[in-house]
Amino acid sequence: MPISADPQALAAALAGHYLPQDLTLYEHQGEWSLGIGSIAQVRLSGTTVQLNVAGQCWSWPADDIPLALEKAAQALPFELWRAYGTATFELARRFHQLADMPSTRPLLQLDIPPLEIRVREGSALIRALQPAALNAAQSRVQELDAECARTLDQSLPRVAQVDIAHHDAARYCRQVESAVAQISRGDYQKIILSRKVPLEGRVDLVASYRAGRLANTPARSFIHHKGGFSCVGFSPETVVEVSAGGAVSTQPLAGTRALGRDADEEARLRQSLYQDPKEIAEHAVSVKLAFEELQPICEPQGLGVSEFMDISRRGSVQHLSSRLKGRLKPGCNAWHAFAALFPAVTASGIPKREAIAAIAEHEGGSRDLYSGCVMIADSDGSLDAALVLRSLFEDHGQAWVQAGAGIVSLSLPERELEETREKLASIAPHVRLLAVETQRAAEVQP
Repeated sequence: MPISADPQALAAALAGHYLPQDLTLYEHQGEWSLGIGSIAQVRLSGTTVQLNVAGQCWSWPADDIPLALEKAAQALPFELWRAYGTATFELARRFHQLADMPSTRPLLQLDIPPLEIRVREGSALIRALQPAALNAAQSRVQELDAECARTLDQSLPRVAQVDIAHHDAARYCRQVESAVAQISRGDYQKIILSRKVPLEGRVDLVASYRAGRLANTPARSFIHHKGGFSCVGFSPETVVEVSAGGAVSTQPLAGTRALGRDADEEARLRQSLYQDPKEIAEHAVSVKLAFEELQPICEPQGLGVSEFMDISRRGSVQHLSSRLKGRLKPGCNAWHAFAALFPAVTASGIPKREAIAAIAEHEGGSRDLYSGCVMIADSDGSLDAALVLRSLFEDHGQAWVQAGAGIVSLSLPERELEETREKLASIAPHVRLLAVETQRAAEVQP
């Protein structure tokens, strides 16, 4: 159906209408795709991949995760489906033969929604399994389209107060010092260490998404809400993109500077980024590892680096950016590409297994969805997985933001701390809170 409103504003308004139902809004390639509810679920939990549809359950051994996920997808009793999913950072421990960590959520979950709305400039596509749901969604899109087209008011609820400068700063610097010592003795080459900054109050997911999206230039953006857990993010890079024809792409970003206050300062900081041996080395080893990870699953001809050390502007920061492309070998599917590249090297370290183990040691707990993925997967074999960074999280009323920095042998604790501040500035100033009376109402709901 035709629409006249800005697609980003309409998609956010639709998400706001359907909350607090479980949903995922995923922006990619000029489209905002909203999946509401779940009619079928694929879960990696324990030692099996499970498929649940209308009370029926099937399972496959998880000793070969890509193969089990492909079998679960083939068993879905739907045509032309789109799955909306997440993968926690701790899935990386399974891929790299490390012991599982305690978690309240599956390592990987995919949901097929009974209702889906895809919005792009000038049009909306509504898909539903039931005619009544289709008609109700069409009416809702028409109403909200007219409302968004009329409303130019950009006023948003109150801003959260977030101490990104000082919270946990001293401990973070000590962690960086410890990591540099481990790198110096040869335990690993690179590690990404993060710090959490708590938020006071209940988050307004849609208002935070609107404010953050206006201030950011992400590769992907999303709202994910399931049960008591929510995440809003402005992903700087994809972990993997796989087309229906088997084309594979990944975009590592490593090397960071602030954008600065004006064009002159941005240019000066960009030049300092290009001249910083630490940042260049950090980026180069990340690209090398991504290439090595793609080699076993891609045809040798055509595998290569299509962009190298460009600059990507992402909200409050600029990054060194590269892109690698290839084509899947016969016998490999999108999940083989996902397993090869997950977790993103730019959010874990090198070698990945040693870095992942050290992250748990330094940070003292699970990251959960931070530096994991929010993704969409289609019945044609395509997959698009966004790296969960520049995000805010809320879990049963407890909210926080989180950011990290890449640590190598040349790292200085104060500079890495400053990098976390630069990245947190992409999200923290745009967090919006629910009004106090709305918070109280939410707290008394069963």
